Amino acid sequence: MNDNMKYTKMLIDQQHSVLVDVINYLDQISHSDTHIRHKVDVVLNHFTHVNKKSTEEIEEVEGGKDEDR
Repeated sequence: MNDNMKYTKMLIDQQHSVLVDVINYLDQISHSDTHIRHKVDVVLNHFTHVNKKSTEEIEEVEGGKDEDR
């Protein structure tokens, strides 16, 4: 496994997990139709382009570190 960006990827994974938990919690307490629930949903499910570009940036940095040596 390539350890470049290890902690950045770990942080992103944890943030994603927490947002999923928030969505589930809001749904469980019948707060599915709230502003904050909508905002979390947009970030998790509707930022496809941003998620793709973020992944590309991480991959670029990982590839660039090997080239710099």
